[in-house]
Amino acid sequence: MYIEGIFNYCDRWCERCMLASKCESYAPYFEGSKSELQKRDEKNKIFWNLIDDKIKETVEFVEKKAAEKDIDISDIEKIKGGKKFDLFQGMSQTNEVLKVGRKYEDMVDDWFDEAMEKYPIASDSLSESDLKLAKDSGFENVDEINNAIEIIFRYQLQIYLKLSRAFFSKSKEAAGEQEGDDSSGAARMVLELIERSLVSWYILYNSFKEERENILSTMFTLASLRNRMLKEFPNVFDFKRNGFDIE
Repeated sequence: MYIEGIFNYCDRWCERCMLASKCESYAPYFEGSKSELQKRDEKNKIFWNLIDDKIKETVEFVEKKAAEKDIDISDIEKIKGGKKFDLFQGMSQTNEVLKVGRKYEDMVDDWFDEAMEKYPIASDSLSESDLKLAKDSGFENVDEINNAIEIIFRYQLQIYLKLSRAFFSKSKEAAGEQEGDDSSGAARMVLELIERSLVSWYILYNSFKEERENILSTMFTLASLRNRMLKEFPNVFDFKRNGFDIE
């Protein structure tokens, strides 16, 4: 039995979804048996539970480090100029937030550009999302690192896209041009992407010890974005997504 509307507030990462067998947009087209898909769901559930269980620890760690360095992550920084913004803009006045979302995209690219020159990180294809640390790299937790890299690149662009959708819907709802609470659903999704990305960077922080300062800078940016979203959408956790937050 499918869960109605489960695909409305998901991360579009079907291969890693723990509810793919319940999704009407994916399950009918899966090239395998129903039991195979259900087993994959269970495996993915374990994977995401391990990541999500580290969110509280990670957020507390970032807050502690920011306090030690006297860095304010309670709100986003003000960025002058920046790239052209061409998605979901409307009259939603989202430039400050979107600029930080775009900055994060660049921070990811910059860090991995440098890391690939120092460590055996490479891709078998042209896609950055396929970057992997070599098995013989000398790290004891290669699989954990590679999972973190995969999450970071999978969510790198989606964070900006979900930010755009959240603020676009918020402006439309406020103007009475859109019914419902899509803005909160999108905000709920982007917070999940940010928090899982933070956990992934925390894994890299604990693994690449010579890169800790640069990694911390990226984590501070993500944490400040998270805190701004909590201010903009104070009731975000009242929104329940079918399947993910309610059975």
